[in-house]
Amino acid sequence: MAIVLQLYTLEADDATDFSIYDQTDWSPGFVWTDVTYVNLKVVYDGDTYEYKLYDTADATDEISLGVTYTNLFGASVNSHFHVDPVNLLFGTTPLTSTYIPDGFYEITLEVTYDSVDYDDTCEEGYLAELYQMASQLPLQIDIDNFDYEENRIQFLIMAMLPACKWAAELSRPTQFEKFTNKVNSLLDARYISSIWTI
Repeated sequence: MAIVLQLYTLEADDATDFSIYDQTDWSPGFVWTDVTYVNLKVVYDGDTYEYKLYDTADATDEISLGVTYTNLFGASVNSHFHVDPVNLLFGTTPLTSTYIPDGFYEITLEVTYDSVDYDDTCEEGYLAELYQMASQLPLQIDIDNFDYEENRIQFLIMAMLPACKWAAELSRPTQFEKFTNKVNSLLDARYISSIWTI
C-alpha cells in the first residue's frame, strides 16, 4: 500500500518548541508493526539537524508508537509530538538549548513502512520572537495629538508579519528574509530589542 505522508507543524508562542502533526490518511490495512523508522530532519540557516524518533534497529522509540494510534503521534486526530530544540542535532550540536530561533525552516518527516521509504517536507517561517517584539509597540491613541504616520508604520509591521510566514510557506526564502529584515529594522528604529538571547 502506498503512503502519502502529510506533515503539519506549529511553533509554540514562546518558541520553547514546535509541534509536528501527522495528517496522513492511515486507512484500515496499515499496521504499525510495519513501521521501522521515523526521523525528523530540519534545515535551518544552511545546516541540517536531525532527531530520530523511532527505529526498530536500535530500539529508539521517542513517540511511543502503539497499536491504538490513529497516526504516528497518538490515538487522536489532534495528536502531536513536541520537538525541543535541544533534541535537534547537527552532528552532536543541538539547534539551541533554549528557544527555537526565528527564521526559515525546511522540515522533513521520514518514515520507513514495509521496507519502503516515504517523506514529506514543509517550509515554515518561525517568528515567535518577532511577534512578541511587535506586541510591545505602543499604539499612538492620544486623541488630541494623533500620530497618523507612526500608526501607519505600526499597522504595516503587523500586516507584514503574516506576509513573512506566507512567503516561507510558499517556498520563497528570499522574500521571507527581505520581509523579516524590514520588520526588524522598523522595530529597531522604535527601540524594540530582542526578547531573549539564543
